Amino acid sequence: MNDTNFFPEYGVRILGRKTVDIVRMNHVPDDVVGDRDTGFGLGFSVVLDVIKTGELASAGTISWGGAAATTFWIDPQEQLIGVLMTQLLSNPNPF
Repeated sequence: MNDTNFFPEYGVRILGRKTVDIVRMNHVPDDVVGDRDTGFGLGFSVVLDVIKTGELASAGTISWGGAAATTFWIDPQEQLIGVLMTQLLSNPNPF
């Protein structure tokens, strides 16, 4: 997974590597996060502690969910991206 060349066939660089690294890192101070398993980057959640999440995700995985049970995640360590575009409102257990 190359974070800096989203369109390699055209040779177009959208964001620099350092910019992507800053966007993906946790921006919530430790005194606010406390003993939580996830933090927040610039636009999505970030897995901080794999054991506490209880999910099959690597530390540094970013994700976000939408109102109608849509979700995405990016696991850079496993080079895995997932996008679910479901449309189901009022689902008590979306995932």
